[in-house]
Amino acid sequence: MKKLLVLFCVMFVSLCLSVFGVGGVGAAEKKPDKLVLMNAGTLSGDPGIDFLRQEWGKKHGITIEVIEQAERYLFDKE
Repeated sequence: MKKLLVLFCVMFVSLCLSVFGVGGVGAAEKKPDKLVLMNAGTLSGDPGIDFLRQEWGKKHGITIEVIEQAERYLFDKE
């Protein structure tokens, strides 16, 4: 019975930490200055991705740098 109670307590604490987070509010307030997007090919071939990148960047105030790379060399560059 004691082992079952200990197991329940460990599971409860784990659940609480996963639901409410460990970092607290301070970790959520920090945002990066820029993000890097690696795109397979040029953005002219992916106008939807380019539009979403621009709009998301405006909404969140974060610059999104794009690395355009041929798909053949994409993972080497990464």
